[in-house]
Amino acid sequence: MIVFSLTAWFVVVFSARVAFLGNPIFTMLRDADDVLLERADQILMNGRSPATPSEVEFFSRFSRYVLIELVIVLLELTLLIYLCVSRTMLWLAVALLVKDVAMIVFSGVYAGTRDDPSLIGSLIRLPSWMVMLDRISALFSAAGFLVVFLHINGIVVS
Repeated sequence: MIVFSLTAWFVVVFSARVAFLGNPIFTMLRDADDVLLERADQILMNGRSPATPSEVEFFSRFSRYVLIELVIVLLELTLLIYLCVSRTMLWLAVALLVKDVAMIVFSGVYAGTRDDPSLIGSLIRLPSWMVMLDRISALFSAAGFLVVFLHINGIVVS
């Protein structure tokens, strides 16, 4: 149960960070130098390796953030499926699972409709409502997993 508890806590912390401070991927891209972003797009489109230290650092941070985001999403889905199967806090687990699946489907559909071949450019130009939707979704995840964390540690009984 300690692994489950720690994993739930990781989801709480990461989701709260996204909800209150913004998604680290989007924040990093928003704060980056335009010239660096243009070079990064060219690197991705041409399939070449980063040449300068700033490019190497950019892709190192970018790939680390993407990997962390992917791991957190997979952990969240795994925990929710486990909660559903074990019928623990079923109403909350199902609600969060539906939210997550809806966000994944919605993001996939939105990504499929974009006509911009630039990955980084399309991420920077996400509409503000999409960025806000991501933060609201993260807020629900943080709150829901905080309740799960408290419940599985016997702090709150539902």
